[in-house]
Amino acid sequence: MQELMQLIENRQSARGLFDPERAIPAEDMEKILEAARWTPTAHNMQNFEIVVVDDKQPLAAISEIKVPVDPTFIRENYPQLSFPAIYLTPPGPTGCGLVSFANGTGSI
Repeated sequence: MQELMQLIENRQSARGLFDPERAIPAEDMEKILEAARWTPTAHNMQNFEIVVVDDKQPLAAISEIKVPVDPTFIRENYPQLSFPAIYLTPPGPTGCGLVSFANGTGSI
């Protein structure tokens, strides 16, 4: 139990630029996928699939997909989000309008 607590207390998050030219060794990928497979889900629903894409052409196509931000998600999760401001897209088929948030102010 002490080892688990030490692991939890010493964990770190690193956010850096993604390098598409850096390959992930197969052994590391297997460990990452195994860890993801054991990740707990709400009510043990296990309502996700893990897809690994390592072909550059589909990755490029995926990177071009534009998805509007869900205003309900922002409203319900704003305090936990890790950015100081967000700008939603102009009104369109999704009904989203331009809204700016700064220091937790603003409304949708």
